[in-house]
Amino acid sequence: LGIVASRLAKHFNKPAFVFSQNEEHLKGSARSVGKIDILALISKTNSILSNYGGHKGAAGISLNSENFEQFKNKIKKECSQISESEFLDTDEILGILEPSEIDFEMLEILESFEPFGHKNPRPFFVLENLCVKNKKLLGKDEKHLKLILTKENKTIEALFFNFDKEPELNQNISLLGSISKNEFRGLVTPQFVIKEIL
Repeated sequence: LGIVASRLAKHFNKPAFVFSQNEEHLKGSARSVGKIDILALISKTNSILSNYGGHKGAAGISLNSENFEQFKNKIKKECSQISESEFLDTDEILGILEPSEIDFEMLEILESFEPFGHKNPRPFFVLENLCVKNKKLLGKDEKHLKLILTKENKTIEALFFNFDKEPELNQNISLLGSISKNEFRGLVTPQFVIKEIL
């Protein structure tokens, strides 16, 4: 259950709960995302739970099946009151960037911190209020998306691999992502790689 909950939480970037049923009893596993304290969230439903325990990032739950709808509705209500920023892993977010700041100097600064990995995560940035001027599906199965974005007369290219949300043309969007080097036919340019459309 825990593995499935972890994969769902990562895929949807939302707290995930997965249950198995044995007659009238449900046993579940929960996983969190960002800064959300999953144990504190579950504790707000303790009056209808048979048992629960865990920590901020993961927890186990058991309850009678007759209480499941009440539990689900309470969790959904609590999650709807959580700020969007709480869903993000802000430890990796360096700050808000303007498109004009995405240049070779920024690329060189970031490259000086390589190699990135588990103990040295790639930093992420937020771009706010960019207008979608063009978009194109990429790859054999068209699972990737290239966006041309503008803000205050500055144009940037952004790639969204295995995208799960497609913006409309002329829509204003905000993004979470990282900066990488794009090398094509000998030409090197900085590009923004989208992790999430906010």
